[in-house]
Amino acid sequence: MAGCSVGSVYGTCGPPVEACGAFCRQKLGIAAHAKRHNKCAVVLLHRSPGFKPLPLALCLLATTLVAQPEDAITALIHAQTDLASNAGQAGDQATVDRLTDDQVLFSSGDGTVQRDEKLDASDAVSRELRRATDLLHGGAPSNRSVLVDPAALFVDEAGVAQMESDFSGGAGLVGDWVVHHTSNVAVTSFTLRAGDRDYLAVEAWYERGPSWRLIGGQTIPLYVDPPVAVLEPHSLDDYPGTYSAGPGSVVVLRRVGDELTATSGAAPPGRLRAEAADLFFTPGLPRGYLRPRDRFRRDPSGHVAGFTRNGIVFARVDPGAAGTAGPAPQPGLLRLRDFTVHHTDDVAVAVFFHDRDTPYFGQTLHQTFRSMETWVRRGDAWKMISSQGRQL
Repeated sequence: MAGCSVGSVYGTCGPPVEACGAFCRQKLGIAAHAKRHNKCAVVLLHRSPGFKPLPLALCLLATTLVAQPEDAITALIHAQTDLASNAGQAGDQATVDRLTDDQVLFSSGDGTVQRDEKLDASDAVSRELRRATDLLHGGAPSNRSVLVDPAALFVDEAGVAQMESDFSGGAGLVGDWVVHHTSNVAVTSFTLRAGDRDYLAVEAWYERGPSWRLIGGQTIPLYVDPPVAVLEPHSLDDYPGTYSAGPGSVVVLRRVGDELTATSGAAPPGRLRAEAADLFFTPGLPRGYLRPRDRFRRDPSGHVAGFTRNGIVFARVDPGAAGTAGPAPQPGLLRLRDFTVHHTDDVAVAVFFHDRDTPYFGQTLHQTFRSMETWVRRGDAWKMISSQGRQL
C-alpha cells in the first residue's frame, strides 16, 4: 500500500528495522518515515597493515570457512549493533543518541540519505574523495590498487558481498555528492547513473599515510514504476471484492477508473496499477523500494480466487462472512546473524543480516534485511558514522 515500506502487506506497515530507523531521524531532526535494511556477508581472507578481517559466519558463495573468535573491537561492535537495533525498536532515544555519531550518514533503503546537512563538507578532503570516487566509478579500474584497501569489503546492488579483487567500481556518472569526515575517517554518499539504471552508494574511507583508501561500501538499486499495462476495460472488473489472509484480515479491492484501490481497516486506500494480466504493482513508492506485486490466481472456471503478496496468500471471501478487520499484527523481533567486522584501531566496517518473522493472521511474514555500517572511535567510545541497508 502507498505509504508502507516495501516489506509490508495489507494491514501492516512494519517499523524501521535498524536502530537508526525513525530514532536516528529524530536525532537528525528529520521527519520519521517507514524504512528498511538487508543482505549477506562474505569473508575477506586478505590482510593488510592495520586491518584485521575477522569472519564470524558465511552465508554467500557456498564457501565453507571456519569462524574465528571475535577480538575486543569486533565483540564491542557486535554488541553495540545489537544494542542499537533493540533500542531503536523499543524507542530508546537516549541509547540511539549515545551510539550514533553526529556526522552519521543514514540510508535505510528508501533511496535517500538522512544526515545533518550543516555538516556536509566542501573542503579539500571532499574534493580529493570526489576525484577518487569519479576515478573508481568512472570506468578506470587501473586505479583500484592505489585507491582501494586490499582488505576492503563491499556489498553490490544485488546484495552480494565482494572482496577487493572483485571490485570493479563500474562505469557511471556520480551525482548528489555528500561527504562527512573526521580527521582520518570519511563517509560518502552519492548516486550513480550507469546506462539506464540509477543506484545509491554509501562508502567509507580512511586516511592511511599520505592518501585516502576506500575500505567499504554498499550500493543499492533505485527503482522506478514499471510501465502500466493497458488491459481490456472490462477485465478490471474481475478483481474488486473482499479478500482475507485469515481470521481478522479483511482487504477490500475496488475499481477506480483504470486502477484498483486496496483498503484494510482504517488505513487509507492503497493504489494498484496493472503490470500485466493478473499482475499488479504498488506505484509511487520511494525509489529505494522494489514495488510489491500482487499476483492474482483464478479458479478452474476463470474467476479470480485470490492473490499473493510478499508470500502471504489472500483468498476471495463472501463479504458477509469476512467479519471485521482486526488490528495490524505487531512486527516480530529482529534476529542478527552472519556478522562480519573488518577494522583498524579507529574505524570498523560491519556487514550483517537481520531476519524477522511476523505472525500474520495464521500465516508468517518472513523478511530479511541486509546492512553495512561504519563505526569510528571517538575517544574511548565507538560511534556509528554511516549505515546503509535494504530489504531483500
